[in-house]
Amino acid sequence: MPHKCTKCGREYRDGSTEILKGCASCGNKKFLYVKEEQLNKDVLEEKSIGEIVEESKEVVLEVIEPKAKMKKEIEMYDRVETIRIVSPGTYELNLEKMAQSDERIVSVGKEGSYIIDLMSMAKDEPKKKKKQPAAGYQYPGRPAGVSDDELWIDVDLSSQRSNVYVGDTLMREFLVSTGTWLHPTVTGTFKIYVRYRYADMSGPGYYLPDVPYVMYFYKDYGLHGTYWHHNFGTPMSHGCVNFPTVDAGWIFENSRVGTIVNVHQ
Repeated sequence: MPHKCTKCGREYRDGSTEILKGCASCGNKKFLYVKEEQLNKDVLEEKSIGEIVEESKEVVLEVIEPKAKMKKEIEMYDRVETIRIVSPGTYELNLEKMAQSDERIVSVGKEGSYIIDLMSMAKDEPKKKKKQPAAGYQYPGRPAGVSDDELWIDVDLSSQRSNVYVGDTLMREFLVSTGTWLHPTVTGTFKIYVRYRYADMSGPGYYLPDVPYVMYFYKDYGLHGTYWHHNFGTPMSHGCVNFPTVDAGWIFENSRVGTIVNVHQ
C-alpha cells in the first residue's frame, strides 16, 4: 500500500526506503497509508494534507529519533537486517540487533501512542566484574576491627605488592619496594599515625630531601613516594614501603591518620 508524507504530501510506493529514511522533500517521518485510488487526491480535490489525514481511517506511521545525542548516528534504513517491511503496516524487528543500538522506535496509531523500549526489553545492564588480585598475591583476610566500608592498606612482602581494600573489596593494587634483608620491613597490623605531603628522610649513608606523600605507620617505618629509583617489585629500601610517586599520591589522598596498614610475608 502506498505511503503519503503527512507534511508535504509526497507519495511513495510500498517498500520504499524513504519510509524509514524520512521524506526526501521535507525530512518528515510521518506517513499516511493511502489506497491506489487515493493517489494524488489532495491535488485533484485541492485538499490539504491535514484534511486528508483527518478524513482517513488509515494508521499514521511515525518513526521518531531519540532526542539525546548519539555517539554514532546509525540510520535505520541502512540496517535492512534489523527492520524489514513484511507487508503493508507490518514490520519485522530483529531484537538482538536492536539491543545493540541506542535508538528507540515509537509508533503512533489510532488508539494512541505506543512506545517500545527495546533496550530495556532485550538488553540487561552490564554487570561490573569484581577486581581480582594479581597472580602470586594471597589475600590475607580483613584485619580485625575493619568495617565493611573502611579503607585499609595491605602490604605483601613476599610478592612485593600493596593492595588497597574497602572492606573485602579490592580497590587498587601496586608494585612496591620494601626493605632489603639488611633492613627488613616490620610486620604486623598498624595504623598511620602521621602524614606529610613532603618530608626529608635520612639515615646511615643516605639523605633524601622532599620525599613525597610520607605516611608513617610504626616508628620511622612508612609508606611514601619514590623518585630515586624505579625498581619496583624488588626490595630496595631501608625498611619503608616505596611506591611510585603517583601511586603514593593516590593512597595519600584516600587515606587518613588512623588508616590500617597490614604488613605480612
